[in-house]
Amino acid sequence: WEIRFDDALLVLNESAFAACAVMQTVVLGNSLTKIGDSCFSGCTVLQDTIDLPDSLMEIGSNCFNNTQAFTKAQDVVYIDDWAVGLKPTMYITNVIVKEGTRGLANYSFTQAMVMGAGIILPESLEIIGRAAFYNCMMLGGLGWHNSGNLRYIGDYAFYLCDAVETMALPANFNIALEDMTAILDMISSLKAITVENGGTTYASVGGMLTNAAKNTIVYCPKAYAGAVSIPNGISAIGDKAFYERKNITAITVPIWLKSIGVSAL
Repeated sequence: WEIRFDDALLVLNESAFAACAVMQTVVLGNSLTKIGDSCFSGCTVLQDTIDLPDSLMEIGSNCFNNTQAFTKAQDVVYIDDWAVGLKPTMYITNVIVKEGTRGLANYSFTQAMVMGAGIILPESLEIIGRAAFYNCMMLGGLGWHNSGNLRYIGDYAFYLCDAVETMALPANFNIALEDMTAILDMISSLKAITVENGGTTYASVGGMLTNAAKNTIVYCPKAYAGAVSIPNGISAIGDKAFYERKNITAITVPIWLKSIGVSAL
């Protein structure tokens, strides 16, 4: 069987075609924005040669489980330019999401047993879905080759990634601070953030996130520990930058500091 949709279709709801054992191919319209949870799950003969439209902004969890894409995959499961899951395995030492990948489906790497170098995300990535790395308790680190295209990170994307101690961000990482703070607050084990030299939105000093000019500390990682001495050149501490950092024993505030934000300490 082949099923075709025209451009009028905007959403495919959850479980719409789940366990449709005769569906082999599907052709999607150019206006589709969302594919719901388990939409094609259990379509065992559905091929992995599906073209996903550029309009697509969200793929739900388990959408393509038990389809040919999972059968053929070695580790990461791809449908067109989206990573939709990780093939079940006990332990993986390193995962590199291939260049050209535009999106990560919701819950795509949930509970993945990834150790070592962790997961490296490509420059092409635009969308990280809701809870994409939820409960990856052994994930050692997160890194981007580059992130100029990244425009959305879903809620709980890194929640309960309790082994992640470091995060390396590229120079052109530009997610809004409010959204970035919500994401980082979910990583209770994070001890240090580094930003590649030449950052256009952010930089880093002593493992803390600053603005690009390096004159304002905007975020201190949740597990940052010990005594903090505000570095030379820092003239401001942003809102909630050190809020509830229980492992910090002391903060030395220099005489040149001009501004301390709301609930900063």
